[in-house]
Amino acid sequence: MSEEDTIHLKKDTVYKSVIGILAVLLVVSVVTGGFGFRGGTGAVVNNGNTNNTAAAAVSLSTFTSNSDLYPSLGPDNAKNTVIEFADFQCPWCGLGAGMASWANANTTDTTVQGMIGQSGDLVGTFGKLEQAAEQGQLRFVYVPMSFLGTGSVYAAQAAYCANNQGLFWKMHDAIFGNQVPPEQEGTQFTVKQLESIAAGISGLDTAKFNSCLENNDTASQVQQAAQQAATAASGTPTLYLNGQQISPSWSAVQASLK
Repeated sequence: MSEEDTIHLKKDTVYKSVIGILAVLLVVSVVTGGFGFRGGTGAVVNNGNTNNTAAAAVSLSTFTSNSDLYPSLGPDNAKNTVIEFADFQCPWCGLGAGMASWANANTTDTTVQGMIGQSGDLVGTFGKLEQAAEQGQLRFVYVPMSFLGTGSVYAAQAAYCANNQGLFWKMHDAIFGNQVPPEQEGTQFTVKQLESIAAGISGLDTAKFNSCLENNDTASQVQQAAQQAATAASGTPTLYLNGQQISPSWSAVQASLK
């Protein structure tokens, strides 16, 4: 192994170790109703607050011009462009995706019911945006934050590994569909679990995917995205529509569409 390779691995290890501490804080935030804190990437976790505002004007061209780093659905020349900043382990992002089984509206879990009660019409907003993009009504861009523990990093790496085969969005949906309930938030996505999730995706070359994930082939992409996202996101989930930050809710999206 070269000296360069050794240094790269050490950087990956340090990065994953630092953000691992933040998963513990997320558990506390869910139980206590949500609070902001500054993570390893410099982004503030919003935990469902739909009234968050950006601290300063930011340029979003970084996130709309690099489809390898920030995959999108819908036509590039769409009249409306929506950018979501999220973490695969953020429970509020799971609510917004509308795919997490733990967020079933029929659940009797008091923590989940409390979150749903706080979230307004956040529930399912991002799933609706995906559908609108697939129908050509808008462009929907996803930006991974990856600062809620090592599982967040592995999940983002897995999404990028799937993106190498043109299957980012299928992996995106599958990861959110397998997100753990809030009371189990200390349970991180693992490499083996993500490989198991990927095995269920039609058309994915699992051998290539597994090699990509196990060798940390997309770790640098995850770190770069996290660093750039910190310049624009004031919380997770954070939503921009046509350059303006809006509440991550379906009613806010509808009110802001051109």
